[in-house]
Amino acid sequence: MSKLQMIELYNNSLEGTIPSSIGQLRELRTLDLRWNALNSSIPFELGFCTNLTILALAVNSLTGELPLSLTNLTGITELGLSDNSLSGEVSPYFLSSWTEMISFQIQNNHFTGEIHPQIGLLTKLNYLFCITISSLAQFPPSLTNLTTLQLYNNNLSGRIPPEIGNMTLLETLDLSANQISGELPDTISGLINLQSISLFSNNFSGTIPSDFGKYSPSLANVSFSNNSFSGELPPDLCGGFALQDITVNDNNFTGPLPECFKNCSQLSRARFERNRFNGVITNAFGVSPNLYFIGLSDNQFIGQISPDWGEFTSLSNLQIARNRISGKIPVELAKLTELRILSLSSNNLSGEVPSELRNLKQIEWEHTQRAFNCEKLLSLDLSSNNLSGEIPPELGNLIALHLNVSHNQLSGEIPASFSNMVSLRNSSIDFSYNKLAGQIPTGKVFEEAPASAYVGNSGLCGNAEGLNSCYAVPKKKKDSKTVLLVVLIPVSGLLFLATIVAGLIICYRKTKLLDDESKRAGHSDEKAESMIWERERKFTFQDIYCIGKGGFGSVYRAALSTGQIVAVKRLKMSDSSDIPAASRQTFENEIRLYGFCSIRGCMYLVYEYVERGSLGNVLYGSEFVPRVSDFGIARLLNPDTTNWTTVAGSYGYMAPGKQTIYHLHFCSAHFSTEFLLKDVLDQGLPTPTGKIAEAVVFVVTRALQCVRDNPDSRPSMRFVEQELSGRTQACISDPFETIAISKLTSLEEINRSGIKG
Repeated sequence: MSKLQMIELYNNSLEGTIPSSIGQLRELRTLDLRWNALNSSIPFELGFCTNLTILALAVNSLTGELPLSLTNLTGITELGLSDNSLSGEVSPYFLSSWTEMISFQIQNNHFTGEIHPQIGLLTKLNYLFCITISSLAQFPPSLTNLTTLQLYNNNLSGRIPPEIGNMTLLETLDLSANQISGELPDTISGLINLQSISLFSNNFSGTIPSDFGKYSPSLANVSFSNNSFSGELPPDLCGGFALQDITVNDNNFTGPLPECFKNCSQLSRARFERNRFNGVITNAFGVSPNLYFIGLSDNQFIGQISPDWGEFTSLSNLQIARNRISGKIPVELAKLTELRILSLSSNNLSGEVPSELRNLKQIEWEHTQRAFNCEKLLSLDLSSNNLSGEIPPELGNLIALHLNVSHNQLSGEIPASFSNMVSLRNSSIDFSYNKLAGQIPTGKVFEEAPASAYVGNSGLCGNAEGLNSCYAVPKKKKDSKTVLLVVLIPVSGLLFLATIVAGLIICYRKTKLLDDESKRAGHSDEKAESMIWERERKFTFQDIYCIGKGGFGSVYRAALSTGQIVAVKRLKMSDSSDIPAASRQTFENEIRLYGFCSIRGCMYLVYEYVERGSLGNVLYGSEFVPRVSDFGIARLLNPDTTNWTTVAGSYGYMAPGKQTIYHLHFCSAHFSTEFLLKDVLDQGLPTPTGKIAEAVVFVVTRALQCVRDNPDSRPSMRFVEQELSGRTQACISDPFETIAISKLTSLEEINRSGIKG
């Protein structure tokens, strides 16, 4: 083994420590233990493997500081320690010794302090991930061989230095989620090999250099969202026709979209929301078969929706709300069979709603071995336009639709076919402020919708809040009302008196019936009948005969005229209609219920007498044979009372749904929410980190919302499906190992600023 040169054990389920004996492998060149569950520190002896060139320990649970013996690894070219729990400072002695380093990845750990300027000695670096510096001004300009520079979520401040233009080999630049400010240097346009740039969620301002993208033919991903950029987008942003993803939402950009977007055939996502863009939008995009997201809302675009957009066969999200779009809704949009969200609200659209939109449905999937039909279009927002005509009944086929057609000029009835739209909850529909008339569709969604969903439509009627009944009696003349009142008032008075008299008669008969019942009730057994009258004449319920007390009442020892000893339980209850059924039950080791009677509102139960005492509702006879009492009785009595014991019924004899515990200590119902998130995950898997950790936090937060105590506060499955399919991730600042369930339960929404792009 001493001649061993390579160990590759990545992506297994290895646990425990890295053995110190590994230092004996002096010829070892590659050690790859990534994606395991190792939880020790890095052994000092590892520094004896002086021939190591590749050391990959990422995605484990390693702790402690880096041993200084690693300075002996002077030939190391790739060091991967990311996604662990390593701590301490990165000593400048390491950097002085690792001058052959090509890839240096130590992100997602607990290192403290800042990287020493000796990082500039690593002139061969191609990949640098998440070093710790406080200002970009400290970044060494000598790292001109870098191809990947990722310093995201690092609390960086300052400005991007002009020297960044010297990194001509740079392909990926990620400075997102920091505090970087100022304008982009003009030299950034000289990054001729740039493929991806992510600057979202910073404090950038000013304009983008006008020639940005012109000399970067491979530029595919651009993310400038959530900043304060202004001015127009560079005209050659898509000059190399490689652009796939552009997100510049939430800035102050102005002007029209660059003409080059017409030629971006590789475009898959374009987000321009919440800016001040203007210009004609009709022909802003060419045919892009991979385009699935167009976000143009909250701008000042004009023009019409192009029929050519019906050729975007992958489009699932089209949002053009709150612009100045005019014209009709093109029927060609019905070709977008993948469309889930269509938001056209607050524009100047006119004409009728195309009935062809009914085609935006029908997908099948397998779930619990059953096939369901799921209408893909989840949201259709056409509110605040000038649409006219009737609502197409064909839209009723979209049963999962969130529909908002408020503030238009629509007329006619709400189609009866909409009764099939089970969709979202009661807030999923809005027909307000139109010219609609007639009866609303039947169904819970429409009948329980708020009054605001129908306001502004004087002709609507139906069984819903704020609407008149469709079968209301027409108003009479004033004289007719007077005559009607004169007749109704005396008649109503007589009916009221008759009701009171009838009630008194019923109460009297019921009381008499209870007394009569005592003569008929009980088991047919002659001993029970004899006991009833014998007890009434001779037996008095005195404390000296009391052998037990409970929530139902007291139990007394009594003797029948035959000399037989029995136990009599007196209950304080009136509803005893089901007691006869219990008296007919007979099971082995069960205390027999001989009979019962009801006299003046009290129930008397006659039991077999068991003389050896009790353990709760388990009694012992003379031969010390255990007998069960109250079997079958507790579930027949009022569930709000108690019996001889503190348990309603007999454990082991009642269904879990029928068992009731009446006295609980407050601690027994306590559930701690201070569990850590990592503790509820599969311990056989490595602790998630990085983007995986962000995804886990996002999914668990949504899952916790789905199991809230109050069902009304749980989100709908449509909402959960949208969130999970929206390619969003949570932006977490705390270490994953410290995130508690209580923190996730308090989250009300995931910060979308943490979504890359």
